[in-house]
Amino acid sequence: MRRRRRPDKEIHFSFDSFLDVVANVVGIIIKLILVAWVGARTYKGFEIPESFAPNTQNVTENKFIDISDPLTQSIIEKNKNKENFEAILTSKKNDLNEQVKEKGGMQQKVYELNNSLKALLDQEKALNTLIKESSEINKNTPINMATIKAKSDQLKEEIETLKKTKGAKNELKYKTPVSRTLQSEEMIFECKNGRITPVDIGAMLEEVSGQMQSLGEKLRKQWELEEVSQTYGAFKIKYTVERERSALDIASSNAIPDERSNFRFSLTGWVLESLDPERGETLEQALNPNSEFMKIISSLDTNQTAVTFCVYPDSFTIYRRMRDLLHERNIVVAGRPLNFDAPIAMSVKKGTASRGQ
Repeated sequence: MRRRRRPDKEIHFSFDSFLDVVANVVGIIIKLILVAWVGARTYKGFEIPESFAPNTQNVTENKFIDISDPLTQSIIEKNKNKENFEAILTSKKNDLNEQVKEKGGMQQKVYELNNSLKALLDQEKALNTLIKESSEINKNTPINMATIKAKSDQLKEEIETLKKTKGAKNELKYKTPVSRTLQSEEMIFECKNGRITPVDIGAMLEEVSGQMQSLGEKLRKQWELEEVSQTYGAFKIKYTVERERSALDIASSNAIPDERSNFRFSLTGWVLESLDPERGETLEQALNPNSEFMKIISSLDTNQTAVTFCVYPDSFTIYRRMRDLLHERNIVVAGRPLNFDAPIAMSVKKGTASRGQ
């Protein structure tokens, strides 16, 4: 009976074993690279010292070096030349240092000599001045003393004469400042930036009065109205006209008034505006007889007109000078001090009565 032979099993290829082999090989290569890199970083090579000088004595005594060798002879010769050059260089450096020290000492001596010479010249000049002054004093002393004595005697005589005579009495008059509210026509001047400028407020208010009828028609549908006048001189006014409110209107707080009802209205305030910072006249210009200020003052009626000065902090000097001038002409003067940021204005609610002196 024949027995069937079993077929041989084929050995299958395994990727796991192959990958293990590859990983081991790569690991070994990386380790070798790291070892070589570390060794290269730690290796410093052969270092030659800076003060390297071959010992010729050892070279000659060394049995393994031949003195007749050209290279050895060249090294010995160069060493000798180097020593000679170093000795010469050291000698030159020492000589140069000595010369520098000598030069510095000479410069210091020259500087000290110059200072001494300057001091001597100053002393000589002072002595010459003293000698000259003393000679002048000696020359002029008798004459000066005689002159002084004569003037002293003359002054004594004048003093005695004045004691015997009675001097004339001069009466000084100055208006006592008495404050009172102005009830007459008012002429306004602005004193600002060291200049005095007239304000034609009468012409501006006259223009407002002429437009009252047209302003009243506009106020039928609103409570107040703001308008701007024409320019008169250097100024114009921005004024406010308001419609009077009854107690019922105030209680109801109506935004729009009843245009069919009868009402009253009036000018409640104005503010003076100007766009010319160089307006007006200086004190010297204003005191000129032909100036604008003097022409206006000459035309005023002293019994009916008062002058109001609106004075800013930088113009009190010109205000005091003009006030005294108007007092001499018996014109009533009122002063209204203002801050730099305060405009010339009038308000019925706040009041604007000037005080006259």
